Amino acid sequence: MNNKEIRHQIGIKNCTKCSLSENRNNIVVGEGKTNADILLIGEAPGKREDEKGRPFVGRAGETLTELLNHIGLKREDIYITNIVKCKPPSNRNPKPEEMEACEQYLKQQIEIINPSIIISVGKVATQRLLSRKVTLKNHHGTITETTEEYGKNKLFITYHPAACLYNKNLEETLKEDFEKLNYYIEILNNQ
Repeated sequence: MNNKEIRHQIGIKNCTKCSLSENRNNIVVGEGKTNADILLIGEAPGKREDEKGRPFVGRAGETLTELLNHIGLKREDIYITNIVKCKPPSNRNPKPEEMEACEQYLKQQIEIINPSIIISVGKVATQRLLSRKVTLKNHHGTITETTEEYGKNKLFITYHPAACLYNKNLEETLKEDFEKLNYYIEILNNQ
């Protein structure tokens, strides 16, 4: 199955389930290896992603690519998506009703891709996948499980790559988190 087939299978072609559809240029479904062991989930597309129709292509995407390369992975090795598929105005966090509108799409993506591990980047994605409040300061670099509604998948928690664009002190933290992720991947591959 390819990215186009995933888009068709989840039925997202002309979605108007929430107000984010009113100002979007593109629905940003996701991209990458559709049978990937690793599924990375962010919160929402930004301006560049909305323009290109691809996730993580702005400055945060460049940082993500560097972090993946740091542990010997390429973007093409994983599948990348977001909690919501359309850009919120002014780069704000998605509202609960917007996340609910996209929830079925995300669940279908998880089911189709069937990853060994999900990486949640940022507080919004992490809290949605755990269905509870979480502070990244206390939980980054750890592995847990998503809630049952998301298939009880292994979940690795880290900061959003955009965080280090605003706080340079997080660059090393993100690198260390991805090194831990690599360790968890090796353990999962040897089970």
